Amino acid sequence: MCEIKSRSHPKIKQNYRMLVNKLEDIERQFGCTIMPAMISSVFWNHFVPFLADQGLKYSTIGHVKANLIAVLNWSSKYGVKLNPSYSEVDIPNYIPSKISLTPDEISHIYHFKIGQEPTYSFRSKKVLKLRRNKIETLERVRDMFVLGCNLGQRYSDLVRISPENFRNGQFSIVQQKTGNKCFVPINSLSINTLRNIPRNKILRATGHSSEKAFNRYICYDEEN
Repeated sequence: MCEIKSRSHPKIKQNYRMLVNKLEDIERQFGCTIMPAMISSVFWNHFVPFLADQGLKYSTIGHVKANLIAVLNWSSKYGVKLNPSYSEVDIPNYIPSKISLTPDEISHIYHFKIGQEPTYSFRSKKVLKLRRNKIETLERVRDMFVLGCNLGQRYSDLVRISPENFRNGQFSIVQQKTGNKCFVPINSLSINTLRNIPRNKILRATGHSSEKAFNRYICYDEEN
């Protein structure tokens, strides 16, 4: 079933590949080969904690569970013997704590001065230019981060922002990941931030080559 389903859509292929990988992982840990009849409530009592220990979110574990049960239901149509308790699984109703920034914290980040011009006279002009370029890059990343906080958008949507997305006191965009059109009222902090960032600077701030590079700059530590 995994092989057949994987042909229909890349996302489905990814989901079922994860299921196969996790089954292979737990087989290696317990030194066994898992057969359909072995999927029972006892199996789930081991498999769910095993997936959690691997760092999977409970929402992801829920997808793994749903895919495995779908495989077993499909198998039963072709005469495969199943354990009566194969679908008796309880995924903990776990809601992870969410970390968020307050408007005051976002404002503080925006007004934070990045770096200081060195006063050492022996610094070469080339070194000083490289340092200024680094500071300007960090400032643009900071502006993009603040803009993303104010608008609540992913990196993939931020890099596509243009002045046309701001009309009649609100921000709108068709989100790349979901395909949904999103409308965000622009609050006072957003208005102040946008007023302080010239349009050309907004576009320049979204010109980074990759999300990985953007995140690296967000975590930039000059000491290291």
